[in-house]
Amino acid sequence: MMKVDEIRALFLGFFKDKGHQVYPSDSLIPSIQDPSLLFTSAGMNQFKNYFLGTEKPPVARTTSSQKCLRTTDIEKVGKTPAHHTFFEMLGNFSFGDYFKLEAIQFAWEFLTERLHIPKEQLSVSVYEEDKEAYNIWLNKIKIPENEIFRFGENNNFWPANAPTEGPNGPCGPCSEIFYDLGKEVGCGLPSCSVACDCNRFVEIWNLVFMEFERQDKGKLVPLKKKNIDTGMGLERITAVMQNVQSNFDIDIFNPIIKHITDIAKIDYIKTSAEGARIRRMADHSRAIVFLIADGVLPSNEGRGYVERRILRRAVRDALYLGVKKPILHKLVPSVIKVMDKAYPELKNKHLQISRLIKAEEEKFMETVESGIKLLDDVITKLRKSDTRVFPGEEAFRLYDTYGFPVDLTESILYEKNFKLDITGYEKCLGEQREKARASSKIASEIFAPSAIDELKNTLPETVYIGDETISSDVTIEGILVDRKLLAKFTTAGFSLFDSPQITIITDKTPFYAESGGQTGDTGFLRNKDTEFEITDTQKIEKYTIHIGKPKRGEIKVGMKILAEVNKERRQAIACNHTATHLLHHALRTIIGSTVEQSGSLVLPDRLRFDYSMSQAPSETELKAVEKLVNRYIRENQKVTIKTMAFESAKKAGALTLFTEKYPDSVRVISIGDYSKELCGGSHIKQTGEIGSFKIISDSSIAAGTRRIEAITAEEVEKKIREKEKLLSQSARLLETTSHQLPHKIKRVLEKLESAEKKLSQYHKQENNQIASAFLERAETVRNVRIIAEILENKTVEDLRQISDYLRKSAEAVIALLSIVSDNKVDLILMMTPKLCDDEFNAIALSKEIAEIIEGSGGGRKDLAFAGGKRADKFSESLTHFSNLVRKKLMA
Repeated sequence: MMKVDEIRALFLGFFKDKGHQVYPSDSLIPSIQDPSLLFTSAGMNQFKNYFLGTEKPPVARTTSSQKCLRTTDIEKVGKTPAHHTFFEMLGNFSFGDYFKLEAIQFAWEFLTERLHIPKEQLSVSVYEEDKEAYNIWLNKIKIPENEIFRFGENNNFWPANAPTEGPNGPCGPCSEIFYDLGKEVGCGLPSCSVACDCNRFVEIWNLVFMEFERQDKGKLVPLKKKNIDTGMGLERITAVMQNVQSNFDIDIFNPIIKHITDIAKIDYIKTSAEGARIRRMADHSRAIVFLIADGVLPSNEGRGYVERRILRRAVRDALYLGVKKPILHKLVPSVIKVMDKAYPELKNKHLQISRLIKAEEEKFMETVESGIKLLDDVITKLRKSDTRVFPGEEAFRLYDTYGFPVDLTESILYEKNFKLDITGYEKCLGEQREKARASSKIASEIFAPSAIDELKNTLPETVYIGDETISSDVTIEGILVDRKLLAKFTTAGFSLFDSPQITIITDKTPFYAESGGQTGDTGFLRNKDTEFEITDTQKIEKYTIHIGKPKRGEIKVGMKILAEVNKERRQAIACNHTATHLLHHALRTIIGSTVEQSGSLVLPDRLRFDYSMSQAPSETELKAVEKLVNRYIRENQKVTIKTMAFESAKKAGALTLFTEKYPDSVRVISIGDYSKELCGGSHIKQTGEIGSFKIISDSSIAAGTRRIEAITAEEVEKKIREKEKLLSQSARLLETTSHQLPHKIKRVLEKLESAEKKLSQYHKQENNQIASAFLERAETVRNVRIIAEILENKTVEDLRQISDYLRKSAEAVIALLSIVSDNKVDLILMMTPKLCDDEFNAIALSKEIAEIIEGSGGGRKDLAFAGGKRADKFSESLTHFSNLVRKKLMA
């Protein structure tokens, strides 16, 4: 039986022998800057610019096994044999080299001669208008005519329906290869073929012949250079080779599934609902491990939001299986063990991945508990209104706001004999998806060329010279206004206020482009006739782009101009960046080597440092960290920058960031003999330039992640001056000196405490008198005193005191005490404990009253609290309370 690792190696070796350059898998975070791609979803993504012709490929033939992530069919994962979120795509690619004949021959040779798949078990499909591909299969490969199927552009064109629906850009017909699982699988009909959707015929390889450029109105213009893009799912072809009908039965999934069943202490029954959940957990655990390994951290936006959703789906499945404690982090070793041969970097990230997953699991389990409580509150209201249909908008609110899954909502409702308004839920979900779709350009813009693309074949990479100088003569190579390339731009006709934002590309630059957490430089491009203010510097692929507005004169391509970085701002940024390195080392020294950087932000006026730590450091530890950083500064250690090979840097002990991807050649920043990190940012030459360092705050920003905010240099001086001013003002207000201020404050507080104590005693006496008066005028029913009162100029604490007095002063009391402020109602409902039972108690009464005033309530059986926003209905609620209690007592 061929295993996954063997098939992957065989595929790459086969195409290497055919003259293809073997490329490593790209990250799940696309390496090319492309707003149309959230994740790498196909093998061709990293080669997109070669297909577009905007970059010249270094070789004409490539091959890869690409890790991919797709969530379009996430609802099918675990339910079908072949759907995944994370999977590997085997592919071979040609950039203007070979075309249909060779692509088809390569595929057929690999399947039949290297994998030894019987030819009679293979069928193919072609685009109905692609006579060339049809004839190759029929006449060259000798496939029987009845095993070649012709389909339309929906099935056999890439992108699907491109001729009629778009998008514009490179496209072409495709040919798919299918494997027949046998007559015993599927519908069993004699007419069954690849056109049938009964799962008997499995698509194993898709060959895309990129030969056209689609233009407006569906016009297909032949490309000058025709390209090949093929994709074969590694898990799917492995299932074929291991003679199993489901991808989840192959060698890499079996250990993960066994690990899940061992932890959950259940059997894996493939045909059961639990079996589908186990498979989904196995799939999602792989996706989560690889996402985190590639630097995606769970969050509420972008890639991190998708990752969090995948993780939470797996946690929900675990809950359904009866696993009430975090489980996914325990699966990490199993995932890494089956994948580390192809991806050895996973081993070094094992602990960080496990820690992050566990923290996310714990956080979501707390969310589920909160969601169940909210769901119970809605159910309580529905019961009182004799309604058994749970509103769809409420289910959507639970899902959207709290991450509470709708299937879990349905399950709980079923147990409580309620039905979900699924139509209403799906309507809300559909509206949300439409909003998301409207704001996304992903699918239709995958091959949309940008202005930058037009420069790629003519302009070399921008050379960064900012480490050597902050001022240099440069040549303007490109001007972009409103995403269009211009040869020149003049300020004539524009005021300084309405001049458009302009982007300038130069041959070299001393300006640092925003990256690695460091903000971009600002400054000027100027000569005697022209002045252009740069307000930001960014990086797009291989170009540094200078963003800003012209102040005077004309700028044009080919112009020589002086580039000047804002010196003071750069120095402040460099101080803060070097300080982050010192802070990192100090944290690891004081707290321990388990501390790892998980993010940073370096600005001219402050720095932000995110680090891994499950609990808050003590005040003593933070002071020690701050003290150590300032000691490093006073020592005035030399800061050295060296460029070396990545592997050499690791051997030299340089720290690498868990979330970063590094090139083969890296910059190593060393401070003294204690700090050594890989970093591409700006730094000072000696630590003494920082002057001083002050931690402003330390806080938790996510489960297992904390954030320190700090300042350096002049900002520390500003902070000291602010505090001195505040101290001086406070001393004047208290008519004392700064030196005597603590003593004066202590005396004032003692006087205040004494006054508050006397006032509290007065309030208590007054409240006792009020309670006594309530008892005297209370209605008595069967020896139980009923009190329903509204109080003015009182607080909730006053209500507590009055209710305490009532409880102690009479044998049997049921009291409703309330205050109204800003059209809001707060109330306390008190009952003598012996009057309470499971149905008649303070909690039940408070919730019933709260409904009238459109609020909520809860507490203990003998003492409950409630609030509402309809003060205008409170008189009605008082009457309802009295009638309700009276009726209950008379029963």
